[in-house]
Amino acid sequence: MEQLQTTSLSINDISVYTAYLPAKQPRSDGLTAVLMHGAGTASSERFHGLAEALSAKGVAVVLLDFLGHGKTGGDLHKNSLRLRTEHALAVIRHWTNATTPLILCGSSMSGHTALRVASQLGEQVRSLCLLQPALYASEAETVPFTEEFTRILHDHGSWQSSLALTDAQQFTGKAIVVIGTEDPVIPWGVIEALMNRLKVSAQEVRIDILRGVAHELPVWLPKHQTMCDQLIAYLISE
Repeated sequence: MEQLQTTSLSINDISVYTAYLPAKQPRSDGLTAVLMHGAGTASSERFHGLAEALSAKGVAVVLLDFLGHGKTGGDLHKNSLRLRTEHALAVIRHWTNATTPLILCGSSMSGHTALRVASQLGEQVRSLCLLQPALYASEAETVPFTEEFTRILHDHGSWQSSLALTDAQQFTGKAIVVIGTEDPVIPWGVIEALMNRLKVSAQEVRIDILRGVAHELPVWLPKHQTMCDQLIAYLISE
């Protein structure tokens, strides 16, 4: 992506890689999408295709690599859900201002992060895009990604205490949840709970269930133009 602007942002002594892709023909409102990757080996590179698709539709794009991932690197075991939220907020404030309308797009673990960030930014967040979203127990928020975090994660149903569910219930913009029928990671109960909470206050809520698709949406979507265009059209419409 030739127009991609990159920098390493120092956040509490951690150097976080972040990037900004301007819109090809910017909208008058400056609508900006923040794309947040999941856990494991994920990084912002998985979102490059979606970033280009958004830019082509007049939306600027912000990306970042969380601690332990991609060009940020570092020790993943020193990261946590709370740190991911703090780093995402710092990156958003670096590239945008308080009046910039936002689309928050979080994949997998960052479904949780997107909801946590939205609760901090309020009405600035116009749309939420939750791709194969995960939820985590309230007690896991500050726990580093170590064996203790894994223990909480494997406690059956622990996600039901997630603070992100409260965030979902309070969100007042537009929201879409996208999940594949062959996703082996996200329990269907998570999707049902999110939809029920989002319907409480959101302006509009939609769910897309993609037949035959696994836990690969950030890469899958740009390869399927019709579906990608429909998703973006929903996110940017007022």
